Amino acid sequence: MVSIDPLQAALHASSQLQSPQQKTKKTDKAKKKGLFSTLLADSAKEEASLSSLPPDLANLSFDEAMQVLIDSVYEAGDILKKKPYADSFVIYKKAIGEFLRFVVDESYEVEDQEGVAQKNKAGIFIKKKYTIVKT
Repeated sequence: MVSIDPLQAALHASSQLQSPQQKTKKTDKAKKKGLFSTLLADSAKEEASLSSLPPDLANLSFDEAMQVLIDSVYEAGDILKKKPYADSFVIYKKAIGEFLRFVVDESYEVEDQEGVAQKNKAGIFIKKKYTIVKT
C-alpha cells in the first residue's frame, strides 16, 4: 500500500491559507476616502503652508510680506558681502529659501470642481472631476 505523505498535503494547503490574507489586503485598498477625511486633509495642507511662514509675516498682506522677505534677502546679501563666512552664507541661504517658498506657495491656487453627470456605456451616471489651476 502507498502511504500518505503529510508534507505534500501541507504544501498544497499553504496556498489556500494565504488566499484569505490576500483578500483582506485587496479590500483594504478598495476603501475610499470620505468627504470628511478629504476636508481634513485640505485644512491640514493649508495650515502647513501658513506655518511655513515666519510668525511675523503670517498676519501681513501679500504685498507687505513680499516686501519684507525681499528686504531680508537684500540685508543678508549685504552682510555676506561684508563678511564672506559660512555663518553669513547660511543666513543668506535661509532668507532666499523663505522668499522662494513664499512665492511658490502664493503663486497659484488649485480648485476642484465636479462636472455635469453623464451616462457611461453601462448606463451609470458619473460626474467627472476637474482641477482648475489659477495663477
